[in-house]
Amino acid sequence: MKRQYSHGKRRATRKHDWLPCVLSREIQSTADPGKAIEIEARSYFMDYFTDAEWRAIVGKAPAGDRVNKARIKRKVAGWLMAMGRLALLQPDWYSEAARKACSEYQGLLGEPLRWGILPERRP
Repeated sequence: MKRQYSHGKRRATRKHDWLPCVLSREIQSTADPGKAIEIEARSYFMDYFTDAEWRAIVGKAPAGDRVNKARIKRKVAGWLMAMGRLALLQPDWYSEAARKACSEYQGLLGEPLRWGILPERRP
């Protein structure tokens, strides 16, 4: 079920309410509805997993829930393979996207994006 958030002309559409704790605290502490909408819109990446998958990721899934874990691994493997093809076929696009991801992640969550997604510098 999609949720619509709006304030004036600003709008955000989310599939569910899962957010990193740091963002949830920021939204709850702000008195500016426009800022809350901006955070919701910038956290679009959280919708790449379903509610059930997020429960598995944060350790709240029912015991023995192997289906979600397998589905998550398959999804992430597909994303990584697609990223690998993009990096090979269009290295400039990949580089721009990786830098944007690192910048947005740092700006939104206040910590660096790990796992070395930035391409190595070419000589």
